[in-house]
Amino acid sequence: MNIAPKSVIIVGAGVIGLVVGRALARAGLDVQIYERREVAREATWAAAGMLAAAAESEPGNETFFALARASRERWRQFADELQGETEFDLHYREGATLVAAQSVAEEAQLRATVQYLRTLDESARLVKEPHQIEPELADDVQLGLFSPSDGQVDTRALGRALHQSLIRIGGQVHEHTSVNDVVVEGGRVIGVRVGDETAIADHVVLASGAWCDFPTLRGIVPEVHPVKGQLLAFQAEPGRIKNIVWGQGVYIVPRKDGRIIVGATMEDAGFDVSIDPATIEAQRVKAARVLPFLNALEICDTWAGLRPGSPDGLPVMGPSALEGLTLAMGHFRNGILLAPITADLVGRSVIDGDIPPPLLPFLPNRLEV
Repeated sequence: MNIAPKSVIIVGAGVIGLVVGRALARAGLDVQIYERREVAREATWAAAGMLAAAAESEPGNETFFALARASRERWRQFADELQGETEFDLHYREGATLVAAQSVAEEAQLRATVQYLRTLDESARLVKEPHQIEPELADDVQLGLFSPSDGQVDTRALGRALHQSLIRIGGQVHEHTSVNDVVVEGGRVIGVRVGDETAIADHVVLASGAWCDFPTLRGIVPEVHPVKGQLLAFQAEPGRIKNIVWGQGVYIVPRKDGRIIVGATMEDAGFDVSIDPATIEAQRVKAARVLPFLNALEICDTWAGLRPGSPDGLPVMGPSALEGLTLAMGHFRNGILLAPITADLVGRSVIDGDIPPPLLPFLPNRLEV
């Protein structure tokens, strides 16, 4: 018989740690989150905030698409609840994604993608006059894939709102407090090491993004590696573009205040988050090739973040091989999109001790350690 935990320690206060903590605190658990830096300052802060399940879909990965779409469908209610609980405007909006083709090969790829999405009952379609949707597109964009069901959110406002909501419910976040290791006794996790002390809890959730290397867990928990992404932003007048636009190797995200975010590289660079001017320039050129008006704008900001990548590129969620330890990691570039459903599934798993069926394909035991 499962005994529901009364206290939980979460390692990591990014979007995943915060949403899981909020769900558990709302269920009445004593929630303590330990964060090595500042709340939502790593991958969450760096993310562009796209909720683009269709754009992330690939043939052969239907299980992940089902998870992503289910989470995307929860976002409106999730955003409304969070904005009602806090003073932050998430700038959440249901918009659309337009994938632009600028060559015969890219057009063929779009046609294949639309056929695939139709088999999944996804409401994406080909548009033969994409300039009617985005007049600023380059002249050589003659075909687009339009996905009307996607959306976006301001990730920095999201992080602040989740933190405030959690605190108001009664959870606590310990910033600038590094967890050195996970403590195991008798085959069960009983807490974490913080400095020279042990913090005890009935359950521990590991949601520390790319920072998941703990001595006790080596050979037990799948490795997560950092995948660097460099981004840049332009400042334009609001409404210059209305939709998220994808080009070859680049995405372009318009914000309500007129900022236009361009991202993002995928680099195996360890924990280096430095900005490389040549890489930023290459991203700028790619973006301007799709939307030429960007050539006339100055870059107003650059930054980098580290996505947590799992061995197979899919999230690692659910009970680990150690009793009392649940994993919520490896969300790669979809942590924002998957936040609502991760909170639900991981929260239910911790509280009930059962595994919700949608979680089964993403359990840690699918991976060799």
